[in-house]
Amino acid sequence: MAAPPDDILKLREDLRSMLHQIEKELYHAYLPKPLFVKTRDEFAGRYPEADHTFLNHYARLYAERQIIAIRRMVDKDHRAISLWRVIDRLKRNPAIGNRCDLLAEHRRNHPHDSYLNIEWNDFYHEHFGPEPTPSITALDKICVVLTGESSVVRKVREFADQNVAHKDRRGAPSPTYADIHLALTRLALIFNTVNMLLNWETGSFCLISVPPSWMKVFGAPLFQDGGPRRQTGPGCGACGVTLISDRAARSDRGACLAFCQVGREQVRKCHR
Repeated sequence: MAAPPDDILKLREDLRSMLHQIEKELYHAYLPKPLFVKTRDEFAGRYPEADHTFLNHYARLYAERQIIAIRRMVDKDHRAISLWRVIDRLKRNPAIGNRCDLLAEHRRNHPHDSYLNIEWNDFYHEHFGPEPTPSITALDKICVVLTGESSVVRKVREFADQNVAHKDRRGAPSPTYADIHLALTRLALIFNTVNMLLNWETGSFCLISVPPSWMKVFGAPLFQDGGPRRQTGPGCGACGVTLISDRAARSDRGACLAFCQVGREQVRKCHR
């Protein structure tokens, strides 16, 4: 049963609040992705013969964290803050997305933004149909992406339910990293579609990357052997990068071996 007109504004604001929290969830899911991919590639590419116990443990933590995040965003529980609940409320009360009401609201708040009004109107027609309110058919298509039999999002959700949240004897097929990343991409696209409808904006999740300052850790091993004995030495004459030296390795002649953080070459330095 549709809500009375007086309740539509409140329902619309509730959905906007939910979308704001879902946006933060998506950003938190996208943030560790480039760091994980870079760490994995560094281990596999530069140290193929190394013991990958740590990498395997880190990879499992990353995968399970992402799987649970995806699971939260498609939760059907009526108390949940999820994309599923947003779409379900739109289906129950299509007037929340009434085109004329949303256009009038935007014109009041942004009277000089006529170009965006035209763009948004075209967007509405493309994604939600020509009717004054979002068509049920269009919303059902979004639901298929979230829960359809062949949906990668559904595959991840079922694995979360049967293998991560608790251990089911039957289990569920394990998603690949490609499945996890594709599921995140699908959720981001759905979020941006609904967020554009109600808030006139989208999130640029795909532009999230590792900051340059963080990338410096990949110029040298993340963890040096020797613990507190290691200290920073002088700069390398070849590359100008700080050397990691170990005075405990100093020979009788007063020299020690240092390792260039970029070239990874052993450099004999004299400490007289």
